[in-house]
Amino acid sequence: MTSHDRSVMTPSTSRHKLLFVYFFMFGLCGSSWIVRLPEVRSLLDLSTAGLGWLLVSGSVGALAALLNSGRYISRFGARHAIGVGFALLSVSMIIMGAGVIAASLPVVIVGALISGAAFGLGDVGINVEGADLEKQAQRSLLPQLHGAYSLGTFAGAGVGTLCGALVIDLFWQQTVLAAALVLVVSVSLRFLPPEHGNVWRRIFVETGLGELGQTAYPTHQPAALSRYRHPRRDFSGGSG
Repeated sequence: MTSHDRSVMTPSTSRHKLLFVYFFMFGLCGSSWIVRLPEVRSLLDLSTAGLGWLLVSGSVGALAALLNSGRYISRFGARHAIGVGFALLSVSMIIMGAGVIAASLPVVIVGALISGAAFGLGDVGINVEGADLEKQAQRSLLPQLHGAYSLGTFAGAGVGTLCGALVIDLFWQQTVLAAALVLVVSVSLRFLPPEHGNVWRRIFVETGLGELGQTAYPTHQPAALSRYRHPRRDFSGGSG
């Protein structure tokens, strides 16, 4: 393999590793909270029904985000969705940890709603990136990335169990994990290409119009635009 070949392959390889880390972090942050739900129930003095409502609130946030994630990513791109998703997740983790320590169910519910929305939006974003990477590499990569999520859930279960055994407050567990998440994403997110999933940005790039905001209509390149008019075209740019 020549040095030129290595330079060509490096961006895809780097993006693959980066997405692996992102999938892992999603699994880690989610399961580290779930394994301590018995403690949450005890500290909040919740009935079975009360715990059920807490779990439903997270599902509502996730469902709302999933229903709107396609429109969001089509407008702003997958990278933006990933960044917003991780930011919301970090905030929600601290809110939920603080709510448990303060024994405030409404605060924890608000945190769960935000957490659900973060998972819904961010999960779609990283899967869009993964699908685009698969298309570039022309081989199956998403199973590996989903395996990274499973590894993250395993690691998160271990972290949550260890923190519980060491009697570490849930607030500090959540805060440290949130800080680690912010650090990883703030350092690495810029390495993801901004245009993936962004239909409008791709139209301008592929038709040669340049920057978004130009008003000229590309009548000289109808074929380049026609691929975006297909009713089954998904937001990652692949055929439906």
